[in-house]
Amino acid sequence: MGSSIVRIGGLSIPILVGALFAGENNVDSKKPPVLKAQGINVQLNQPLTNRGNEYALTLREIYGFESREIYIRNLLEKLNPQLLSSVSNFKDDTALSSFNKKHDLSLVCIGIKSEPAEFVFIDNNYFLGKSQIPLRVALTYEEVTNIKTKQSLEQLLEKKLSAHINDMCEQYAVWSEPYQYDFQKNSGACMFALSLEGLSGMETDLARVLETYRRDYGMSLSALCIDDIHKEELLQVLGDEGFCDIPEIVSGTKSEILRQLESSLKKAIDEKKSVFMFHYMNHGNEDGGILASDYETMEPKEIAEIISRPYKGQSLCAQIDITIWAGSCFSGSQLDGIKNYFQERKEIPVKNLRIITESKYTSAGAGTTPENASLVSDLMTDKSGPLDYYCSWYKEYLQHLTSKGVKIERPVGTYLHKIKFADLMTQYDTSNRQDSQGFHYSNDPKTKKLIEQYFTQTKPNISVNNYMQNVA
Repeated sequence: MGSSIVRIGGLSIPILVGALFAGENNVDSKKPPVLKAQGINVQLNQPLTNRGNEYALTLREIYGFESREIYIRNLLEKLNPQLLSSVSNFKDDTALSSFNKKHDLSLVCIGIKSEPAEFVFIDNNYFLGKSQIPLRVALTYEEVTNIKTKQSLEQLLEKKLSAHINDMCEQYAVWSEPYQYDFQKNSGACMFALSLEGLSGMETDLARVLETYRRDYGMSLSALCIDDIHKEELLQVLGDEGFCDIPEIVSGTKSEILRQLESSLKKAIDEKKSVFMFHYMNHGNEDGGILASDYETMEPKEIAEIISRPYKGQSLCAQIDITIWAGSCFSGSQLDGIKNYFQERKEIPVKNLRIITESKYTSAGAGTTPENASLVSDLMTDKSGPLDYYCSWYKEYLQHLTSKGVKIERPVGTYLHKIKFADLMTQYDTSNRQDSQGFHYSNDPKTKKLIEQYFTQTKPNISVNNYMQNVA
């Protein structure tokens, strides 16, 4: 196994190299992987008004990673055989194969984005644990069809990779920190709030998110605060999905959400859980307010006050790890409000508080729909927002790799590993360059140990006093 150094803004980030998965890569064998098209008949010669966008729409009608891979590779070989080869006509001397060998990468084309039409490549090394940073490179439909020589294509890939690294250098500076984050299985509890008037059809995606926390992390579900618009349909979806032990769905009003937050935290502590997840999907405003179903606004300060209330001689947040998933517009302001509350009250002990936002200081979710998401999910409809969408896609892809005999080892599969990939894809799949944030705060006033660290953010603002602790 060799290594390559990616230099990003003065940082040297090692990318380890080994056997890669599926197709054009630096494996020694010239034999292609054995894949079955599962009856998919790829029509490459059909008359199209806008071929790039039509190819992307066709991809969304194909179920399964293998069938989509066959479709994309056959399509690209038809459009430009110098770029890469099809599965059935495998060659290792194409431009992509040579580029991967030169840089010890495993770029594979796994998606097609519409409007504008782009062929999207991701680095499989990230999913194999051979690289600590996710990479995404995209070629436009015009570039694929107009640049015909292998040398010119390799030069184009060089230019694209360099531009991507320069574009993401601040993000990569954060991701290169020696930081891990995951949930201990069967030792957590979660609570959900959903109040998104005007956005119907989210019930399936909410059920998928619930399933992830229960299946992947073994979390118990303590509360569901849902507005009336989504309640009936959600009950139907949960029944169809075979969910059991679902708590009674209560209203999504401000008072009920805050009441359930406090009682759920106390219950999790009494049951000796190691982590509590508060995941909400609500409208947000530019001032950091979170809108409940009764049109009352929850302020970030009110959430901070709840989780810092005393219980059995200590603050709630001193007794259990807490993760808050802020799925709303302008959620970066919500993170700031909670963060500022504790930074101004250093006397409050906090075990580990992590806040993950859907966006920064912009609207969330509006720029990505199933029609233009680069990578196709077989399960999600993307009604819940692009960060949730790509977290689900990530898990689906790992399951696909596992089914092909790929052994998944940490940090692959951890919560932070998933968030980094979802953050990357969200930034490029949203028209407003939506930027997720993740912040970790921990404070022990007695020992003066303090952590204030972003673990995903475009512009790093890291301050760690006295010590740095990686909590897995």
